[in-house]
Amino acid sequence: MGRFRKTFWQSFIAAAVLVLAPLVLWSRLDAAHIPAKPDFPIPGQRFVAEYGGQGAYLAHLAYWWNLFGMGDRIRHADLVLLGSSHTQFGLSARQLGDALSRDLGRPVRVFNAGLGCDTPLGFDASLIERLGLRDRTVIADSFAYDPDPYTYACFSEFSGIGDAGQALFKIGAAWTRFAWDWALDGVLPRIALDNGRVTLGRYLHEAVTILDWKTGDMAELYNPEAGEEFPHEASRRPEAIAQGLPWRLPSGSIPLPAPFDQAAVRLGIHPVFTLIPYVLSPGFNEDRYAKVDRLLADRDAAQRAPFIGIAPEGLASFDGQHLTGEARTKATARLEAAIEARLAPEFSRR
Repeated sequence: MGRFRKTFWQSFIAAAVLVLAPLVLWSRLDAAHIPAKPDFPIPGQRFVAEYGGQGAYLAHLAYWWNLFGMGDRIRHADLVLLGSSHTQFGLSARQLGDALSRDLGRPVRVFNAGLGCDTPLGFDASLIERLGLRDRTVIADSFAYDPDPYTYACFSEFSGIGDAGQALFKIGAAWTRFAWDWALDGVLPRIALDNGRVTLGRYLHEAVTILDWKTGDMAELYNPEAGEEFPHEASRRPEAIAQGLPWRLPSGSIPLPAPFDQAAVRLGIHPVFTLIPYVLSPGFNEDRYAKVDRLLADRDAAQRAPFIGIAPEGLASFDGQHLTGEARTKATARLEAAIEARLAPEFSRR
């Protein structure tokens, strides 16, 4: 029996080596032709907010259910940035907080709660009420002014999660899958069945969005085909935004959207609006610029909020909709200068 067991394991190990060695070699050779994988997001510093088909609403869950204290960081921030992925990519909470702290001579905490999935301000209004924000200033991107959140696919999944335990399980499952794929990427090929054919590919085969743990800022967008797309564009030529843009939105005031009308009064929230510039393409989102133009001209609404325009000159987008890392720095500086001029006294009183 002992001899049989020894022969079995020797044969098994030899077979495994014969099978795995070519696969490992293939992965090593293939790794020279594919973009390097991102640095692993260390908990407490960075976290995966979206990972391919594993979860597009991980940050939503963390904020909504106050997982890992992220809801507390939003609640205790002096200034919260709200909106869709345009805010997530287009503004830096860390840069804005550092600049305002220097201007006011005291620490100013800023958190970037911009979220993907085309998240609208209807969700943000519910979030700030749920977290209990009071007497706070929020800056919201009017790109997400008024759509219904439950028309979007990722919200149908999000709304089915009923407690913090379910939310934590969903996040943990997605993070575990990412960690597994990240660890095996470049070591072994991913074997998949595609239309009845066996194919070899890389484990890290889906786009991943990584956020800063403490500020919510976009840390990195990684695409397995193109490599790092944000903050440094690995394979795309950034597209200038100002070229051909028919609108130059001035500062002024616009009516409060319905979700903020009641919450602003009830919670003492001070909303400020902006529009982070993006490239216009035929038939796609031209109406967002035009709508803000109309809102600036509308003087009938009783409840209004300041609007701060961000000049598009010198800004560029890596995909037509989101600013590059360099453009984010410029856009944030322009917004900070306007805040200093218009809102600094309000911050000084707190």
